[in-house]
Amino acid sequence: MRITFIGAGNVATHLAQALRANGNEITQVYSRTEQSAKLLADKVAATYTTSLADVRADTDMFIISVCDDAIAHIINAIGPLNDNAIYAHTAGSVPIDILRGHATRYGVMYPMQTFSKAKSMDLRRVPCYTEGSDEATLHEINALAASIFGNVREMTSQDRRYLHLAAVFACNFTNYCYDIAAAIVGEKGIPFSDFTPLIEESVAKLREFSPFEAQTGPAVRYDKGVMQRQLDLLSDKPKWQDIYRLMSAGIHDRHS
Repeated sequence: MRITFIGAGNVATHLAQALRANGNEITQVYSRTEQSAKLLADKVAATYTTSLADVRADTDMFIISVCDDAIAHIINAIGPLNDNAIYAHTAGSVPIDILRGHATRYGVMYPMQTFSKAKSMDLRRVPCYTEGSDEATLHEINALAASIFGNVREMTSQDRRYLHLAAVFACNFTNYCYDIAAAIVGEKGIPFSDFTPLIEESVAKLREFSPFEAQTGPAVRYDKGVMQRQLDLLSDKPKWQDIYRLMSAGIHDRHS
């Protein structure tokens, strides 16, 4: 399949390389900056452009992998260039209907994973959630997704909103907690790498127990003395105190 990538960020970088390795031709890469466009284009032997007006029509699929708020602008600017091509975005929280009226064939291919350009990844371990404007289009999107992802599931835009919300809690918010922890111990010269065994064991437990069953800590026990002393240590970080209070109250409510 001939594929054009609109966007050259983290998700686009992983998808484009995986799809090319699987025998697809990446025909063109668009990005707002020449550096990003050229970097990805060079990796997948494609041409590149920084102008939406120069996006070519000779492709089988446009994969739109940009920030959520930019999708409407992108599809207004480029579509429809090719009535036979599929236009698919990769966003978790954006409904399929954003493409309705701008393309004849359209859909969603949302991989639920955190991506970084410099970090290699086995996409066979990543679930991908799909949606299509019609059965034939959905079939083609599913086939393409199945060629690089190990778990492909059809999902409506309505359900995918909740999936993405849950992913924000499971990944983004969790990582911010890691960032807070790193800052707390970093001020005392303690390396955050000391936390790696704790984090790995916390994740490993989830292969055997539900998150509810795996929860431990002072909030579960409602150890008010420990919690107050820890809040006192955060006296110069009122926002972190708020996070501590809210999360502790949430944990206690779930387990009381």
